[in-house]
Amino acid sequence: MSGFAQGVINFAQCMRKNIRRKNMNEIKTQHADKCASKIKHRYFGDRRNGPNGDEMEDCDCDGYHTFDELYEHRIVLFIALCKEKNKFYKHLKETYKKSVKDSLGVWRAKLHSDGTSFDGWFILGIDKEKGKQITYHLPISKWEETEFAETLDKAPEWDGHTSDDVLERLKKI
Repeated sequence: MSGFAQGVINFAQCMRKNIRRKNMNEIKTQHADKCASKIKHRYFGDRRNGPNGDEMEDCDCDGYHTFDELYEHRIVLFIALCKEKNKFYKHLKETYKKSVKDSLGVWRAKLHSDGTSFDGWFILGIDKEKGKQITYHLPISKWEETEFAETLDKAPEWDGHTSDDVLERLKKI
């Protein structure tokens, strides 16, 4: 595991410890204020208990954060990972010149390989090679934050990766 990945894990563990230290009633109150839509809780399936073991109200959350907050964390962490990966790729390219594959870099595109798109979204990816791609659709509002990435007219052809594939590929970075 890279130093950056370990740093992200350490940061997440530290944040979790800090959350646990907070008064749970305060967290529940803050959360109730944030949880605007009251829908059936999907994250815990049939279990009606949140992470702290207390029964939860129906909400669109994990008991600590709304899903919007969690998605924002995922987006920011993926952009940070891509920035570090891009720096590493550039270092390899400068050091070893032609022996580094062009497919290894970080890229972004507003269009899928077939020319379609999701309105208001773009794709940020690591690696172009089939079987190694790690991609996420990000809100177009994050486009300027990803200027470090190579901009492509169209994304490389999707290799069919699933969420599980992406998780396994992330573990190998």
